[in-house]
Amino acid sequence: MSKFKIGDRVRVERDEKEYPARGTWADYRGKTGTVVIASQFGEVGVAFKAVKMDPTAPGGMVRQGSDTTFFLPHELVLIPPGSRGRKDRARAAQEAR
Repeated sequence: MSKFKIGDRVRVERDEKEYPARGTWADYRGKTGTVVIASQFGEVGVAFKAVKMDPTAPGGMVRQGSDTTFFLPHELVLIPPGSRGRKDRARAAQEAR
């Protein structure tokens, strides 16, 4: 059972001393996405582009214009709901001036 649920926002991040980056993994380092599949085998499917909720779809999510990339749970960090991303924080700081 995965600790991630469909619809969770996640950032690709892992302990690279324990799990050194090889191949194309580094291309995803630091990216944020939405969990669209939580596999029973422990893998987590993440979409990096727009997704929308659809209650009639299996699992409740529909991907739009995006492929799903699979990660292991130790490669992802949950982004708390309501937290602001880097761009939003920069915009808020700009508006506060």
